Amino acid sequence: MKINGDIVDRFNNQVVVITGAASGIGAATAALFAREGASVVVADIASTASTVQAIKDAGGAAIGIEADIATSAGAQATVRCAIERFGRLDILINNAGIGTAAMTEATTEEAWDKYFDVNVKSGFLCTKFALPHLREAERPVVLFTSSIAGLEGVTGLMAYCASKAAVINMARSMALEFAGEGIRVNVVCPGATETPMLRGAAIPLDVFANQLPLRRLVQPEEIAQGFAYLASSAAGSITGQVLTIDGGFTAGDFKSGAFSDKA
Repeated sequence: MKINGDIVDRFNNQVVVITGAASGIGAATAALFAREGASVVVADIASTASTVQAIKDAGGAAIGIEADIATSAGAQATVRCAIERFGRLDILINNAGIGTAAMTEATTEEAWDKYFDVNVKSGFLCTKFALPHLREAERPVVLFTSSIAGLEGVTGLMAYCASKAAVINMARSMALEFAGEGIRVNVVCPGATETPMLRGAAIPLDVFANQLPLRRLVQPEEIAQGFAYLASSAAGSITGQVLTIDGGFTAGDFKSGAFSDKA
C-alpha cells in the first residue's frame, strides 16, 4: 500500500480494532497502523469522526463506531463492525481507559466501578467476542494499554492503579490460555504521555516532564510504535510481556518527588 508517497506493508491486508481511539494514544495508534497498511476500526464512546477522517485523508482505510465497550452489546457491536466492514479481524488493541486523581476516602463506589468497567471489563469483553475471529487469523494479536501506575503505587491514584494492575495480570493469564492457539497477548505501560487526559490533570505538564529522566513527556506516537512492534512479526515470540514506555521513570531513583507540583 502506498500512503503519502511511502510504501509500507507491515500490516498490509490486516484488520485492527483499536478502542479508545478518538484521541490521544488510541488515535495515534490508529493513524500509524493505517499508514502501515492495516484497515482500522476506530472505536470509542466519544465521536470517532476526526480520527477516521484523518486516516482517510492520508489514504488509509478506516471506519468508526461509537459504542460503550464496557457492555456486552457495545463490545459485540465493535467486533461485528470489523467483520461486516472488512471481513476479518487480526489485531485487537484494548486501549480504552479513564483516570482522575482521588484519595481513597474520596473515591466513591460508583467511581471504583467505573474504573474497572472502562479499564478492565471492556478489554475482557472485547477480547472474549473477538476470539472466534482471531482464531481464523494467520498472526492474531491482542494488546492492552495499562500504565506505569499498574506497576507501582501512585499517591492519589488508588483506584486507577488497582485497575491498571488488573489489566496486566488479566493479559498475562490470557497469554498463557491462548498460547497454544498462536494468539499472542502483550501489554504496553505508558508513562506520562502528552494526551488530553494528562492535559486535564491539575498538575502542569512541565512538572510531569521534569520528573522523567529524559526531561520530556512521552508522545502518543511513541506509544503507537510500541504497539506496532508488539503486533508485528518481529515480535513473533513475545507473549505475556509488558513493554514500559515512560521516559525512564521506572528505571531508578528519579522518583523521590514523583508528580508533585512542588517538585
